[in-house]
Amino acid sequence: MIEEEIFLSNNICTKFEKHGFICHESRDLDVDDFVFDAIVLSITPAKLDYITFVKKYSQTTIILLSPKINDEDAILLLSYGADRYMPKPILIDELYQVVLHYIEYANMRYKLKIINNHFDNFFKTEYGLQKKYDLPLQINSSSSLESFAFAFNVAKQQNKTLLPIRFNFDKIIYKIKSCDFTKVVPYVYDTSRLDSSEINRYMNEFCKYKLIVCLPYQFNQYAKFELLKIKNTKNSFLPDDILTIDEYFKYIVQSFQNSMTDIKIASALGVSRKTLWDKRKKLNISNKK
Repeated sequence: MIEEEIFLSNNICTKFEKHGFICHESRDLDVDDFVFDAIVLSITPAKLDYITFVKKYSQTTIILLSPKINDEDAILLLSYGADRYMPKPILIDELYQVVLHYIEYANMRYKLKIINNHFDNFFKTEYGLQKKYDLPLQINSSSSLESFAFAFNVAKQQNKTLLPIRFNFDKIIYKIKSCDFTKVVPYVYDTSRLDSSEINRYMNEFCKYKLIVCLPYQFNQYAKFELLKIKNTKNSFLPDDILTIDEYFKYIVQSFQNSMTDIKIASALGVSRKTLWDKRKKLNISNKK
């Protein structure tokens, strides 16, 4: 809490501490290097170096407080990484809810980043995407996990997020129409329980949208769809299949060698670094780092 007015600063901190926050108060920008969940920064007419401060803590939630006379300075700081501007006088309860909202949002973004990194590593296939695919796309595969992996990579190829939609007779078209196609690629799965006539009927509707549909391997290509057929082979290193010990070893090393050190990989597999090195030679696993 960076605020010159001691009374206001104390009242704000008292409110937050009642809800379990640990608060640090300061009257200027000279604060200890610390990992903060949020910073409430009060802008004053004094010519302090707010821009450098906001840039330094741009990865932290920053809420600006300012009299309307200084609102131009506060608005400028939003472009340097601050998250929200609240004109004084403020309601402390409202400030608390705003800070809580932005902390939850930051946590959600962090968790989403971890999940995306996990998917990036987990869904790296040995051969990857051979070309850029257009939508709508029909994926024929007998492996639901491998189909999902390719769909994930196709969506990433288009700088969008894959949105899995399990097939439902009553709501499937409504769910697809409700999507923001500028941000997501709908992925329709669990179609194996449909008969051919039902799939034909729905594919005639699905072709109107920029989406991906997973079908059993034996189906022919539908009009207006680009087709990607995935035939399981012994080189398909995804956990849907039963793997030999060496195949599993190779799959794990190739999947995580770009995100983990050899020491961590060896530890996770329960082997020594020398054993990992020997296995690399034996199984012809190149180190792509």
